Order: sequence, then structure tokens, then C-alpha cells
Amino acid sequence: CGSKAALVSSLKLLLCLFILFAFKALFLQTYERKQDKKIAMLRAISQASKEWRSTFDGISEPLTVIDRNYIIVKANKAFASLVDQDIKKLKGRRCYVLLANRRQPCVSCPVGMGTQPQVGTRIQLQGKTKRDLLVWSYGIRTGLDAYHFQFYRNVSKETALASTLIQSEKMAALGKLVGAVAHEINNPLAGILATSQLMLEEAKQGAI
Repeated sequence: CGSKAALVSSLKLLLCLFILFAFKALFLQTYERKQDKKIAMLRAISQASKEWRSTFDGISEPLTVIDRNYIIVKANKAFASLVDQDIKKLKGRRCYVLLANRRQPCVSCPVGMGTQPQVGTRIQLQGKTKRDLLVWSYGIRTGLDAYHFQFYRNVSKETALASTLIQSEKMAALGKLVGAVAHEINNPLAGILATSQLMLEEAKQGAI
């Protein structure tokens, strides 16, 4: 009887150990699956982030995402080139400091406007190099935070070209005006000159 009881106890112990190892294996398998899913999710997020960054940087026009305090959250390479800064040093800085070296937001900045104009807002920046920018701003809300997606277009060359064309038109109009004035003055002068010559001829004949 004693050996039979010991055998039963051993079988119970073995059964308990088997169940314990089975639960451990199941737990490890479930844990590994969860870890695999988590790793796969992190990889997918990382890949999506890289693709988003690549797309953001691939846009040829300057772009920024700023918060309500005009602090840059994200910027692309075109914006870094516009302000002549390392792209890694843009985050956390205020856009108006980088663009215009100002201590306060630029005049006519669309961020503070209630409604955004469809044609963009023209901002003229006075600094080492004068720049004329068209800026579009689109509000973004993520939970309690508010951001602005800023799209910039440097139109300095177009502005300079338009100014040159206007100046050329002014000079052309001035040339026409001077020509007309000269023509109007020349007509009576020609009559006076002809009359003077006739009077001189008559005076010479009378003297003879």
C-alpha cells in the first residue's frame, strides 16, 4: 500500500509539473506572439515615419508645421535652404526669428488671421537679403493641441521682374511724352525760323 500511495503521489507530481510546463510554454508562446506583433507594429510605424519624412522633404517648396506660439515642430529641406540653416537645428525655434530676424511675428502673418486668403498672404522680409514671400496657412488640430501647416513660396524674382517691367513701361511712357512735347515745341519754332529767314531776306533786299 505504501508503494502504491507513493506511485500515486509521483504521478500527481508529474501531472502537476506537466501542467505547469504546459502553461509556461503557452505563456511564452503568447508572449512571443505579442512581442512579434509589437515589433512588427514598431517597424511599420518607423517605415511610415520614414516615408512621411521622405515625402515631406521631397516637396520643392518650403514647408513648416508650427504651434500656436510660432515654434517650428517640423520643417522640410526646402525651408532649411530658404533660411540657410541646418535642418536638424530648426525644431524648437520660432519661424519669424529664422525668416526675418524679428522679435515678434511678421506683419500680415496669416497665422493670426481669422480667415485665410485663397491667393496667399504677401510678406516682405527686410534683412541681409530682401525677400518677398507668399504664405499660406492651414490649421491642424490634434486633440487639445493646435498647429499650423505653413506653405511658403519665394516670389522675390517675380517681384523684381515686375518692378523692372513697370520701370521700363514708365521710361517708355516718359519717352513718348518727351517726344510729343518736343514735336509740339518744334512746330511753332519751325514757323518762327521760317518767318525770321523771310524777314532777313526782305531786309537784305531793302538794303540793296
